[in-house]
Amino acid sequence: MKGEIFMEMANCVRCRKLFPKFKEPICEDCKKKDEELFKIVKDYLDSTPSATIQEISNETGASTKKILAWLREGRLELAETTGDLKCKQCGIDITSGQFCDSCVMEINRQIDGIISERPSVANNESAKKGIVMHTKNRK
Repeated sequence: MKGEIFMEMANCVRCRKLFPKFKEPICEDCKKKDEELFKIVKDYLDSTPSATIQEISNETGASTKKILAWLREGRLELAETTGDLKCKQCGIDITSGQFCDSCVMEINRQIDGIISERPSVANNESAKKGIVMHTKNRK
């Protein structure tokens, strides 16, 4: 039908409830529960900053898998390296995220190199011929 917007529906991977899927595979209720659990974990870490992932899991009820996901997302940070979290590039121990500082700098250096290799507009053949693009003024 004309003008109707169809939303993709999916079953939540946790509770199997049908919900309108946007990005994540879990429903709003499960996301809310995750955020409540995250707050419990964060509060525990604020009071016990040197806790290991296993200790955090035992004391808060959060799975080690969920804690590792929050560490990878950069939402949590370990006080020191424990061997539980490794750089995805070189494999050294890290405290948060996916890459160590050295690998982040190397990735950024490579990206900067790729960007600087792109031809500029001044070197573009179309620009030399006087062919340019612009937006049309609309009234």
